[in-house]
Amino acid sequence: MELSQGSVARIRFFPDGGATGGNFLIARPRGGGVRVKVDWLLGRVSQEVEH
Repeated sequence: MELSQGSVARIRFFPDGGATGGNFLIARPRGGGVRVKVDWLLGRVSQEVEH
């Protein structure tokens, strides 16, 4: 994950299939949500349910 100007986090995907990698949470107001993970080596995206 990279921080750009203004402290905005981003994940970049590269033409060779890699990425900067990282994870972030998409949260529901009442709790729980989904954590999205990006693998830096393969650029693979996965998700996990957060309780």
